[in-house]
Amino acid sequence: MPISAEQLRLFVLASFDMVYWMSADWQQMHLLVGKDQLQDTLQPTQDWLRTYIPAAAHNPVQAAITQAVTTKSLFELEHQVHLADGTLGWVQSRAVPLLGPQGDLLGWVGAASDITARRAAEQENLRLRLAQQQALFEAMQTAQEAERRRFSEALHDGLGQLLYATQLQLGQVPPGPAQQQAMHLLKEAVHQARTLSHELTPALLEEFGLGAALQNICRDLSTPTMRWRCVIVLDEALPVSLPLQLAVYRLAQGLAHNVAKHAQATEAVLEAERLPRWLVLRVEDNGRGFDPAAATQGIGLRTIRNRVSLLGGTVRLVSTPGQGTECQIRLPVPAT
Repeated sequence: MPISAEQLRLFVLASFDMVYWMSADWQQMHLLVGKDQLQDTLQPTQDWLRTYIPAAAHNPVQAAITQAVTTKSLFELEHQVHLADGTLGWVQSRAVPLLGPQGDLLGWVGAASDITARRAAEQENLRLRLAQQQALFEAMQTAQEAERRRFSEALHDGLGQLLYATQLQLGQVPPGPAQQQAMHLLKEAVHQARTLSHELTPALLEEFGLGAALQNICRDLSTPTMRWRCVIVLDEALPVSLPLQLAVYRLAQGLAHNVAKHAQATEAVLEAERLPRWLVLRVEDNGRGFDPAAATQGIGLRTIRNRVSLLGGTVRLVSTPGQGTECQIRLPVPAT
């Protein structure tokens, strides 16, 4: 026996925590005193992992055990457990190795503290923080979209009408090379103003949804020298709120315009997929690429990272000089 029964009894009495005693290889639990929080084990058992640890926690627990046994050092881990009342809880578990005269492992004595309330409070704090971030983002997005809408209306009702009137007046000028060139430039200006107005106010998104709006980005940016492919996998059974749709649309718009302006690509793909708890946006091109470690982040990418951070998401950027760039954004979808 690595410790005496009397020593263990005194240890248990002195501790407010749950106490356990394991074999050297952790295959057998000699004893567990659960202090009414875990079910007691007063006889040796090899079935302790299934009895006390939920399946989802088996891998991290076994990994921590392997590390502790290999190094003959402290076992320490926060993990889920089956509580005595049948519910799931959390414990902070620590076990010290008992070593023989030659340094060989004789067993482990450990204690576990119930941290269920603390973990619940942490989860609630995280939920509140994410909710605050979401509310902040939606307020910012609402203000930005209102400003875009006002600018779009000014373009359409002000500059657009002025350009159209100028086009009518120019049509009265006798035809000639200069008149034809001016008419061509004016038509291009009208087209650019109309395109900018539509980009500022994504009516297509509100009327037909995210898939149609993303497809429209690909159509607008496709040229004879650069082909865009759009892959949309959205499930009507997994709805996406309009604010999140708008956020995804703006992110896709920003990424796609970055590719069109800077990538020097001939092909690009825009993908959006709705997963049970996530919405994944991916943009990839076959352009010139760059070294992410050496490059400084431009305003566009920095803005995208900030938006994604406010939404609680992640950005993964992969690029190699001469081999194109891939950007993947994962956004959590709040439960409805």
